[in-house]
Amino acid sequence: MVPADCAPLERCLVDCPTRMVRFGAGDEGCEAEVLGWVEGEQGGTERMLVLHWPEGETRIPTGHIPKHTLENTLAAAAACYAAGLPVARCVSGLADVEFSRGRGQVMEAGGLYVIDDTYNANPAAMRAALDELAQVAARRKGRAVAVLGDMLELGSDQERFHSEVGRYAAEVGVRMLWGVGPLATAMVEGFRDWWKASGEDESQWTAGHVSSCETWSPIISALQSGDVVLLKGSRSVRLENVVRRVVDQTRMGRPAGGLLPADGNSDDTGETR
Repeated sequence: MVPADCAPLERCLVDCPTRMVRFGAGDEGCEAEVLGWVEGEQGGTERMLVLHWPEGETRIPTGHIPKHTLENTLAAAAACYAAGLPVARCVSGLADVEFSRGRGQVMEAGGLYVIDDTYNANPAAMRAALDELAQVAARRKGRAVAVLGDMLELGSDQERFHSEVGRYAAEVGVRMLWGVGPLATAMVEGFRDWWKASGEDESQWTAGHVSSCETWSPIISALQSGDVVLLKGSRSVRLENVVRRVVDQTRMGRPAGGLLPADGNSDDTGETR
C-alpha cells in the first residue's frame, strides 16, 4: 500500500515481489487503485467525499476536509481494499466523523472563516496547512491570513526552517502573516523578504509579530470580515487562546474589523511591517 505519484518511492518498488495497492487524491486520471476527491462548494450542503476503487464507488457527505486528512482517509481505504474488506462498509462511518479541537476544525465567526489547526506543528505540516488555507481562501474569495506560532524541537536549523515557512506562506498567496513567539520572528522576516523581492505594492500584504498568545489583541484587531484565517503552531504556544478570543468577541456581537481588546492588552500594538 503506497501513495501514487511518489517518484522516490517508486524507484524502490521496481523489483518488489508483493502486490502493491496505490492510493491517490485526484480524479480517475490518477494511476491508483483507490482514489478520492471532494465534490461541491466549500461550505455547501451537497459537499461530498468521493471514494473510488476498481469494484465500486461511494459518496460520503463531508464538510471541510484538509488535504492531509483526505490522504489519511485514502490510506485507510486502501488498507481495507488490500485486505479484501468491503471498502464501502469500512468508510461508512466517515460521515459522522468530527474533527477534534485544534486538528483542522473550522468555524465561521463574525464574518471570519477560521481554521483551528493549533494542536501542533512542524515544517511539513505547516506547508500542508498553508496549501489548504490558500485553496480555501481562493474558493471563498477571501484574504488568506496565517497566524503561525513557534515550531519547537527543530535543532540547530530552527531559524532556517522558520524562515522557509514564512517564505512559503508568501509564495502560496498569504496576504497577512502574524508570527507568535520568539522563533516566529524568522517566519515574519522570510515572509517580508519574499514580498519585498516580488515587487508587490506593500499595501497588498502585512506582516506582524507578537511575543506570545497573551498579546493577542493586535492580531484580532487586524482581521477583516471575509478573511480566511489559519492558526497553527506547536502545542506550547497555545494559539487556541487566540481562537477562543475570536469566538468570544463575536459572541459579544463584535464583527471582524470591529473586534476590540477585552482584557487590558490594548497597549500592546504588536510589531507590523
